[in-house]
Amino acid sequence: MSVRDLVSLITLPTENEQSGTTPKTVAASFTSREYPELANFNRAKFFLNVSAISGSGASLTITIEEEDPFATGIWNTVVTFSAITTVSSGTPQAVELYGLNYRLQAVVAGTTPSITFTCGAVTNSEEPLT
Repeated sequence: MSVRDLVSLITLPTENEQSGTTPKTVAASFTSREYPELANFNRAKFFLNVSAISGSGASLTITIEEEDPFATGIWNTVVTFSAITTVSSGTPQAVELYGLNYRLQAVVAGTTPSITFTCGAVTNSEEPLT
């Protein structure tokens, strides 16, 4: 049996969880909330879509990070989307999930940037046959 889930990764710790399903418009870098529920899955395919971008030299770089299980507060990058400077989609990236906690880091650059984007994951886990 296979189990799948869709996870939006753009919800901030201060936001209502339900608001994470709509595109987010940002003008500054941020860290999303932590996603320990991803530890329940074996694999994930991460997607990034920029639907609007403005500002001089505006760009968005997204990384997905995994917390070191032996050193609280130490985060290691497991996925990096190249900087996006136009309305476009990042190349989807599939990874094996071994960690216990994940988060998204968004780095916004440029002069008066405004970027609207979505980032999420399709997760998958296969149960052993009994």
